[in-house]
Amino acid sequence: MSAVATARLVDPLRSMGWQVTVHGSDDTRASNLRELHGKQDCVFPRGSLFALPVADRSFDLVAAVRLVSHVDDWPRLLGEMCRVARRTVVIDHPSKFALNAFTPMLFGLKKSLEGNTGRTLSFQP
Repeated sequence: MSAVATARLVDPLRSMGWQVTVHGSDDTRASNLRELHGKQDCVFPRGSLFALPVADRSFDLVAAVRLVSHVDDWPRLLGEMCRVARRTVVIDHPSKFALNAFTPMLFGLKKSLEGNTGRTLSFQP
C-alpha cells in the first residue's frame, strides 16, 4: 500500500505497512522532513500542490493534515488530491467551532508569540 502524506503521519503509516511519500512545495519542506523530523529515507517529490509531480492514481491513500486551511483555492487542492488517489483521500480541517471560534479575538496575541503566524481558513460542517 502506498500513501502520500505529511511528515507527522510517516511513522504511524509505516507501522501499519504503508510505503509513504511526503510531498512538498520547496526545499524548506525537504529540510524540515530530513532534519527536523529525521525522515532521511522518505521519497520527497517537490512541486505545486495543484500539479503534483506524479501520475494519476499513484497512491492508495492521499492524506493532508491541517493543509486545506492554508490554501485559498481548497476545492482545486482537493481535486488534485483525488486525481492522484486510487482509493482514499483523507483531510482534516479546523472547525469554526471549538477553540477556532476565538481566532478573531486571539490572532494578534498568537502572532506576537509565534512571529510567523498567518491567517488560515476555518470550516463549518
